[in-house]
Formats: sequence, C-alpha cells, structure tokens
Amino acid sequence: MLGYVRAIAAPTGNIYSGNFTGKIWLSNVHCNGSESSIFDCHYAPLGNNNCTSANDASVICTNIPINPYPVRLSDGINDHSGRVEIFYNNEWGTVCDNHWTMNEANVVCRELGFPGAQDGGALGGSVSTAGNGHIWLSNINCQGNEYFLHQCSHDPYGSNSCQHVNDARVICKGTLERVEILLADVFKALCELDPSKAMDADGAGTVWLNDVICTGTENTLFECSYSGFGIHTV
Repeated sequence: MLGYVRAIAAPTGNIYSGNFTGKIWLSNVHCNGSESSIFDCHYAPLGNNNCTSANDASVICTNIPINPYPVRLSDGINDHSGRVEIFYNNEWGTVCDNHWTMNEANVVCRELGFPGAQDGGALGGSVSTAGNGHIWLSNINCQGNEYFLHQCSHDPYGSNSCQHVNDARVICKGTLERVEILLADVFKALCELDPSKAMDADGAGTVWLNDVICTGTENTLFECSYSGFGIHTV
C-alpha cells in the first residue's frame, strides 16, 4: 500500500514520540497479508472504537526482500572470516570458488552485515578448513550490488563437479561493535548481558531490544524472539 517490499516488525503500543490527537478510524483490523490495501482487511466500522493514542499501531517497513537462502561463515580464524556456506533445501552447504572474485566476496560480507570484503581470493586453508556435505553453488557471477549471494547468476543448486578443496572462503572488513537498531528515527542499543563481550564505549539512551534469541536462519533481527521494544531490566 505504501510501496515498500515488506514489513519487518509490527511493534505494539505507541512507540513513537508524541501522541496523535486526531480521530482513530480503524480498530480490530484483521488481515491475511495478501491484501493490497488495509481497507481490504476486516475491521470494525470506521471510527467505532474505544481506543486511545496509546494503542496507535506501528510498523517498520523495508525495501530489502526476504532472503530464502541465507549465508554464514564457518570455521574461520575470527568472527569475520571463514568458509562460505549457504542454506538451501533445509541444509547448509558450501560454495565452489570457481570464478570467485571480490564482487562475490563483497556481496557475502555485506549480506552478513559487514561493510565489505577485505580478501576473497584463493585463501585456502589459511582461513578455514574444507567443508563436507553438499556443494550447493558454483560458477557464481555477481555484479557486486546484489543484496544476497543467491541473487547472483550461478549454476543450478548442487549441479557441479567441484571438490571441497575448492570451497570459497572470505575475510570481511570490520570488527565487532555495539549493535544498534533504528526505531522511532533514533538509533538505540541492543542489550548485551555478557560484559566480557563489550567491544566499544557504552551507548546512551533507550535500549530497544533485550533477551534476543535467534536460530541463525532469520532474515532480520526482528524475526528473532525478544522481550519487546524498550523492555529490559539491565
């Protein structure tokens, strides 16, 4: 309806500063997610509700599509290096390094949240060990501006003659820093309960997320479980 690709979060309660003072037109809205307009959903008669501005609905939108095939780095010498693996058909598998260049390495690193790749050449065992199991991708050709590795051209999944000695490996730029998310037009911190993992100066202001638990296959942080926006006891 607003032209975005999808929503990544639907916070409850009024999380934005200031209270709306006009009419509250819709309540008891129920959508199945396929509607092209909110007015195609079921809802109570317009203006017929006892809601207050404290119950204003919120949404966080994005133009980044859902990533059905996430990547990860395995067996690296640090948190930002390792063997490239991609999740396909409910299994993790490796990526062949034939035609592997910095374009492909940069896409992988940016997909993982790093600013780019430091090295993506023939790194071999200096970065990680060879993998096992499926080799999902080969002959990958990225332009370098893709959101995700699977958006690059490549041979059909699992169709290759590669060996694990040819598993692609990367070293990404950057180090661990305080994690912050943008909410209500303000960047705020993610709560880290283990002080030994602190990497930089303490943040200031609201801590938006706490008790975050991810499985590792989520497309965004908001798809993990957490205790609610701005709710924490630390």
